[in-house]
Amino acid sequence: MNITDNDTPLATDMAGGTHTPAACLRVRVLRVTAGSITVTDGDGRRLELCLTGATGDRTYLSHIVRAGMRLNLVCPSTEGCRADAEIVVVEPDCLIDVTAVASCFEPYGESPALFVLGRLRPRVSASAVMLGNFASQLLDEEVHGRQDEYAGSVRKFFRHNGLAMAACSDLTPDFHAEARRQRDNIAHAITHGLADTGCWRSDGAVVEPSFICEMLGLQGRMDLMQDDLKVLVEQKSGKAAWQPRPDGLKAHDKHRVQLMLYMAVLHYAFGIAYSEMHSYLLYSKYHDGLLRTDRPDGLLARAMRLRNAIAATELACAGEGAGRLLWEITPERLVTDTRGMAFMRRFAQPRIEALLRPLHEASLLERAYYLRMYRFVAAEHLLAKTGTTGCGKAGFASVWLTPAAEKIESGDMMASMTLDPVSKDEDGISRLTLRTADKGSADMTNFRTGDTVIAYPYPAGGMPDARRTFVYRATVEDIATDKVTLRLRAPQSCARQFDPRHDRSWAIEHDFYDSTYTSLYRSLHQLLTATRRRRDILMAQRAPGTDTSLSLNRDCGNGDISTLVLRAKQARDFFVVIGPPGTGKTSLGMLNILLEELSEPGTSVLLLAYTNRAVDEMCSKLIDDTGQPVIDFARLGSGLSAAEAYRPYLLSERMAKAANVGEVRRMIAGIRVFAGTVASLNAAPQLLELKRFDLAIIDEASQIPEPHLLSVLAARHGDDDAVARWVMIGDDRQLPAVVAQPHGESAVDDPMLRAIGLTDCRLSLFERMLKVYGDDPRVVFMLSRQGRMHDEIADFVNHSFYGSRLASVPLPHQTAPAPTPPAGCDGLHAMMLSRRFVFVASPDVSDGQMPAKLNLCEAEMIAAMVAATRDLEGDKWDPGRTVGVIVPYRAQIAAVRAALDRRDSALRHVTVDTVERYQGSQRDTIVYGTTVHDATQLAFLTESTAPDRDGHPVDRKLNVALTRARLHLVVVGNPATLAQAPLYAQLMDYARRRNAYLDVPPERFCRGDF
Repeated sequence: MNITDNDTPLATDMAGGTHTPAACLRVRVLRVTAGSITVTDGDGRRLELCLTGATGDRTYLSHIVRAGMRLNLVCPSTEGCRADAEIVVVEPDCLIDVTAVASCFEPYGESPALFVLGRLRPRVSASAVMLGNFASQLLDEEVHGRQDEYAGSVRKFFRHNGLAMAACSDLTPDFHAEARRQRDNIAHAITHGLADTGCWRSDGAVVEPSFICEMLGLQGRMDLMQDDLKVLVEQKSGKAAWQPRPDGLKAHDKHRVQLMLYMAVLHYAFGIAYSEMHSYLLYSKYHDGLLRTDRPDGLLARAMRLRNAIAATELACAGEGAGRLLWEITPERLVTDTRGMAFMRRFAQPRIEALLRPLHEASLLERAYYLRMYRFVAAEHLLAKTGTTGCGKAGFASVWLTPAAEKIESGDMMASMTLDPVSKDEDGISRLTLRTADKGSADMTNFRTGDTVIAYPYPAGGMPDARRTFVYRATVEDIATDKVTLRLRAPQSCARQFDPRHDRSWAIEHDFYDSTYTSLYRSLHQLLTATRRRRDILMAQRAPGTDTSLSLNRDCGNGDISTLVLRAKQARDFFVVIGPPGTGKTSLGMLNILLEELSEPGTSVLLLAYTNRAVDEMCSKLIDDTGQPVIDFARLGSGLSAAEAYRPYLLSERMAKAANVGEVRRMIAGIRVFAGTVASLNAAPQLLELKRFDLAIIDEASQIPEPHLLSVLAARHGDDDAVARWVMIGDDRQLPAVVAQPHGESAVDDPMLRAIGLTDCRLSLFERMLKVYGDDPRVVFMLSRQGRMHDEIADFVNHSFYGSRLASVPLPHQTAPAPTPPAGCDGLHAMMLSRRFVFVASPDVSDGQMPAKLNLCEAEMIAAMVAATRDLEGDKWDPGRTVGVIVPYRAQIAAVRAALDRRDSALRHVTVDTVERYQGSQRDTIVYGTTVHDATQLAFLTESTAPDRDGHPVDRKLNVALTRARLHLVVVGNPATLAQAPLYAQLMDYARRRNAYLDVPPERFCRGDF
């Protein structure tokens, strides 16, 4: 049998020695009956899991388990072909957060429907929420031994929570009195309550450790733990449970559930005996609020049952079940414990009915849209967790499903790293510097500054496994060639955790947060509460308004741009700007629309984009060459998400100078321009509560899935729309929105939805509005003059992808004849100097010896071209401007960088990356290496190919790759393979007709012998 998680003892530094996790048998479901489930293990052995027996009644599983599902049998036992287990976990790869399970326990019962309702409920900035967050900070400060004055603690909290506090409507002077009491109570609980138990060591405190427990299908973040995993504290700032007699505090069931699930993780996944654990709930509202929790009782079984029901609900919502589930939720059906009926009727029922009322009162079209988009978001959410079967995309589950060697090769893991000695700053130990074993390997990964990651230690020489220890959640602060610097999300005080040791290595992997998707569920529900006019506009049930009486206040200095700005101003609902490559959609389009709007007194503008790079590009138009603002603005997001030049303008930096909530509100009111990613605004919805915007300008709009924008467009500010109107800038022929679902699953077949342009949920709102309104000049404008590409580079793209509608400005570099090679110049240098566009054939390497995502021959050819370009540029060489390399695979990126390094270490600074990373960038010379040497790879290379609005095929990735070059473009590929992709075949035919097709043996090519 394939029993996992028991192959190797857990390697930690726990007091008392090594502990061994419980056995776990992973099985696949073959058949389900009312009394049993037939499963097969990894060795193909069939087992019968009885749903009634010594371990209790599990017949509920027959209602939620389906053939094909995965189960974990924790502490399994078998007798012949019969199996049993202490715990059965449904779909363990679908990790459910411990707090999400606990939140489904209410006085009137427990139900997975409460989980669904919880993620629809609007996020509120209430005094109780603020107090809870502040109390959490106060606990951290006490554990770290910081004896700050109360005012200092408030300033620190205000710096990170000023926006939420400014939006808090019920904040009263009692807030500080209660916070001071809780501060004193926390100090008493730590210095006396915990210390008096004899089990607590202050030098072993770990703040907010996170766990990934695939065994139980759970993940979570504890408030406080001892590094030997034997002391656990979960803090609550609110009231304890009500008791009829004053005989001491009583914990709420939901809080006990949370603590018991953490205890179960430590017991089963880490081998800690319940008898060794000291687990506490800290109700910091009370002086003696530290309550000991004994070993789990029947509540744990109920909690795991609910966890399984939630996982099954996640799968159902990603399929066809969302509509039925949402429609069947009623307050009456949520009551499973009649003792809580009074609580339900008095407190819960009004809130539940108010939450569901918009769905019940929605029109048929609105309801159809809501349910279809809900299913789409749920499917994306599930795939982000568990991955796409057969597509090599394992989602977050790749942390334990994908072998470490494979993740390292793909750039999704860095391992065998050593930890530099740590030091403390004012927050404690807040930074880790991890060094790689091989110099240069750090810049060959998928990690970038600002990425969220998990970091964890493991035995040197062993295999990294995030399930075998607690992990540190962090953000990448800096990446050098041989090291990565991380900023911990929860600074620590226990230096022993970070002792550099020869027998310990470190690994980092990408992190995942459910909150990213929770905001999308809320956004969908927010649509149903939007103003009537806004809902009608978004549902294409009302013609967009225009006001032709409006005129321009300023001279844009360009006829086309003046027309664009005037039409955008006259559009009173929305406007769509199509910006092909090099047409100045930001420098001309966005900036002039912004300046015209600001020319109207008292107006405010929200600048949004999909990526931080695009936001920084917009911000660059708002400051002068000295870094001083031309237009006063605030940037949303964190310090690591913004380029250094714009960090002084971060809203958090500006709020840090405010003395109180009133100053923050006045500051928000006075700033006319805010800029940020859609995700950063979704994380700070309070801004739209505090301020109404006259206009939102959304860049990269064709890359933003429609649900992501609803939080902005459907938001209300009092009785009005929070954003009065919006302009979307994008290009439906460049990179589309990133969607995990295959086209067949995201396609829409409902005639009502197709009638409003929603033919596929993967389409952006930008594309849907183009489907509905086409080229209607009242709401659509296409920039048609590009100032980037030389005419010979732009020609193929213009005719193949833009219907010959693009024209050059022209600028001098666009029409300049190619230089003549000097006498004695070899063929390679002559080609890089004198050819504006050339296709270079690479040989067939499909002999079965070359890995699928690697083409070493092309890597050497590309390195030769880059080196030749450097030779030609001489003193003018600038790797950030002169040349760039685009390839489709991470493995090929590493191969090209290695080839460049072999030629000259100075070439290391040339950007070698995927086309997705290059969108929005340009270089004088671009070398695009297709890499593919087998027809099966073409599906990935051409996956973005789709018909445009006129029915002509457009390869959106190819379009971006070909349009990054200003002066020289080289495409490298194997003709026999590429000929099987129609658009690549057209490109090669075009090259042949233009005498721009080169086919010489690679050895001669690299020498310039042609």
